[in-house]
Amino acid sequence: MTVSTQVSRNEYTGNGATTQYDFTFRILDKSHLLVQTLDTSESIVTLILGTDYTVTGVNRYNGGKVVLTSALPAGYKISIERSTPVTQESSIRNQGGFFPEIHEDALDKLTMLVQQAYGWWSGLSLRKPSWLANYYDALNNRIRNLRDPSQAQDAATKNYVDWQIVDNTNAWKAGDAILDQKIDNNFSRTLRVPESNVDLVPSAVARKNSIFGWNNDGNPVPIFSYTETADLALKLASTADGLGTSLSGYKRKKLLQYIDTAQKALDSQSVSLLEFANLITYKPTSDPQTWDWAPAFQALADYCLSYVSQTAVNATMYGAKDAIMPPGVYPIYGTINITKYGNSTGALQSVFKLKGSGRTSSIIQPMTAGMTGFIASKCSIVFEDFGMRSGATGQTPYQLGFKDKWEPVAHATLTRFGVSGFNTGGLSYLCFDSSFIDCFWQNIQAAEDLSGSYGVRFATYEGPANGGTSGDGSGDESNHILFVRPTIETSADDSILFSIEGKSSAYLTHAITLIGGHLETHNLKSKLLNIKNVYHFQAYGTVFSQNGSSTGISEMYRLGYFENVQNITIDRCRMVTTNRLASYSASDTKMIAVVGTCQNLVFDRTHFIGPYNDINAGKHRADYLIDYSGANKGKRSFVLNSCTFGDYLSRPITTILRISDLSGVNDYRWDVDETTGNVSIYYSTNFTDSAAGTPLWQLTPVGVVKTAANLQIGAISSTGATRGIDFVNNGDGSTVTAFVRADSVGRINFNAFGLTHQWVLGSVAFNPSVTAVSTIGTSALYPANIYSQNAVTVISDINYKCDVHLLSEHEENEALIAAVGSVPFSIWKLKSAVEQKGDSARWHTGVIAQQVRDALISAGLDWTKYGLITFEKHEQSVVIGSDGNYYPYPNDDGSFDNDISVNEHGYIEFIDGADSVIDNGDGTAMYYREVYMMRMEEFISLRIAYIESRMEL
Repeated sequence: MTVSTQVSRNEYTGNGATTQYDFTFRILDKSHLLVQTLDTSESIVTLILGTDYTVTGVNRYNGGKVVLTSALPAGYKISIERSTPVTQESSIRNQGGFFPEIHEDALDKLTMLVQQAYGWWSGLSLRKPSWLANYYDALNNRIRNLRDPSQAQDAATKNYVDWQIVDNTNAWKAGDAILDQKIDNNFSRTLRVPESNVDLVPSAVARKNSIFGWNNDGNPVPIFSYTETADLALKLASTADGLGTSLSGYKRKKLLQYIDTAQKALDSQSVSLLEFANLITYKPTSDPQTWDWAPAFQALADYCLSYVSQTAVNATMYGAKDAIMPPGVYPIYGTINITKYGNSTGALQSVFKLKGSGRTSSIIQPMTAGMTGFIASKCSIVFEDFGMRSGATGQTPYQLGFKDKWEPVAHATLTRFGVSGFNTGGLSYLCFDSSFIDCFWQNIQAAEDLSGSYGVRFATYEGPANGGTSGDGSGDESNHILFVRPTIETSADDSILFSIEGKSSAYLTHAITLIGGHLETHNLKSKLLNIKNVYHFQAYGTVFSQNGSSTGISEMYRLGYFENVQNITIDRCRMVTTNRLASYSASDTKMIAVVGTCQNLVFDRTHFIGPYNDINAGKHRADYLIDYSGANKGKRSFVLNSCTFGDYLSRPITTILRISDLSGVNDYRWDVDETTGNVSIYYSTNFTDSAAGTPLWQLTPVGVVKTAANLQIGAISSTGATRGIDFVNNGDGSTVTAFVRADSVGRINFNAFGLTHQWVLGSVAFNPSVTAVSTIGTSALYPANIYSQNAVTVISDINYKCDVHLLSEHEENEALIAAVGSVPFSIWKLKSAVEQKGDSARWHTGVIAQQVRDALISAGLDWTKYGLITFEKHEQSVVIGSDGNYYPYPNDDGSFDNDISVNEHGYIEFIDGADSVIDNGDGTAMYYREVYMMRMEEFISLRIAYIESRMEL
């Protein structure tokens, strides 16, 4: 045995995928390895054999592998080193001429030396805790007799540090004293003001050759000598920074007269936000885009709203001045409150109009977490051409009205206004008669709690009505809101892009309209529409698109939710998702949910693409996408009118059709049953539509018409005529093959078999239209009983007969009479009667046809020449059932031609002696039945003749 290499440790770096690492040295046991990892924060972990890794290649000179149970993350390091216990386990005794004990003693001594060295190394030496570590661990022991450091990275002693502190302290104390003296000397010669800050003095170009002066705001300005009027003129005409118009002071005055000066011309312009920049106190840097502009915005709003008293109308009402916001980013750390000034209400309510230079040019940025940028109440706002960008989490850019106070915003208009990055893109509690035109709500943040985040939200108003008691909950909800080409987008989970939340079915948010635009998520876990307790909401041509990757997503997330809504129209819109599921399950969350008491929720010519669009059998199905299991009125809660599903080539789907009289009392509804496919017409007088109504007519998919009452054919005609039901069923679509008709006096005509056989049911007769052609029943399919007042009357008129002669004139007839006379009379029970009545079946008497036949044959007569006996053989194609019984073979249209009767179970009951079967070997057979019958009146006539002949003897 040898140890041929000095290597006893290997080190590698992980890549996030590799699990096997080589060790290139020999070990005697798999436990003789120390495996450690170092993560990116330099934490060392010792791995456990069997739990974290396994070992292969024990006792191999070239080493083996360490196999991790999970891949080493990228950037992590792994160290594999030999860690052999310092023991000697072998015992060798003296034997023969060789003295192993001597060798063993030597090996034991070496082991002792190794143990001694190992003890020094492990207990006394200063060492690194691992090969991977980049430091030495003193194990909480002090290191003594260390020299003072001389290099930058040498360890420092306590004494060295203490002296350095003393020297440095003395040095900076002396320096402070000198610096304090200089500051005091300079401060005593400094021009000081009592305010916390003043503006910078003008630039050198602007202030040279001037006297240092102060304007009426207390800010420094250059004052030029009267002796330099020509130079002053040049300065006023200059375009250099700090000169020209910069030398003219300006402070706005409220202009209520004609314009004849530069001052008045400037006063007539819109009020600029920058006019109130002097009110800003928080300026962490010289960059205005780091200042807190909230005081300037608040002052701007207050100034504009109180611009001029409407003395001619009401001195307590005020007309507002419009405001402008130059390009730039304006952070705010506090909420801007906008409300009416004085008593400006109704048609003359306060209107704050703020216009920027474009929603990506003039930007307001709230900076405090959870804050609202603007809160408007009891007024109108007009926001144009500016944007708001979130600067912290949980923010809302604007709020219209309050949750619990009757202070509504009315006739607000937001045009080309945009927000980005907010938790809620816009919040309205109480807003009337307002418009949002070409506005953009973008990058809605993920919510910080389970309540979700919102793009545009009309939240529940819980306060009083106008003039009501605070908190009584009787107030109206937001209404008459118009969105033109809105754009609402998000990429966050659990967002709701458009939410309207009325208080209850008694206090509905109503009259909210979307025209065009699109609502688009970039994450499949977000909802586009949440409409609850809403009356009269409509979207025209709007795209509701749930986009995003479906990778790793195995379920559908709700796209739209409607609860307790009435008169809702989704007209010519698109409601689509890019989610794709491989199969459909009835337990899947569906795209649209209809819940509670909903009525007149109409999807009109809207296109849907659901999660099953890759499944040909499922992409066109509306029932896979709409869940109405929680709707009180079921499918009556909504209507699809010419909607398409899956692709634009699919035929449109329309569900319920309704028609009523003007009173609304009589209501008829056409509906299709989701299980059977039957079309039903329902009638109802229920105004609330809480009941499904009574079905009057029903049409099945195969054309069967079912009614709940009689059909009255011809009832609304004012002229008498023959009317009825025609059967056109030979396939050519025009030929009448049979009919049932009634004439004007009430006779019913039954015409069948290509119109060649007709029966007429009149007031006193039921007769065929052709003599001696029709038959009632067959020898295989015959009625059980015929009841009549008189016996059957047959034709006996000699004019209808031929070849008439006396029965006794021919010898053959004598043989016939004798044969009939030999037939015995029998008594029997009918098998069919026994099956129905059992032992109570009655006895019948007469003769047996086969016995009469045999008697004639015995007499040498051909029995088939006489009408005494009838014989017919019937055949029927049958299917051999799994129960061994014979069932009629169906026609192509699913009907059956039953030439042989079947029982109540649908199969033919085999009659011994009469029936036979030829099996075709393919599960079908040909079934045959023989039937003998007697004309008893002829038999009796012959029997009487036989009796007379016997009497003559």
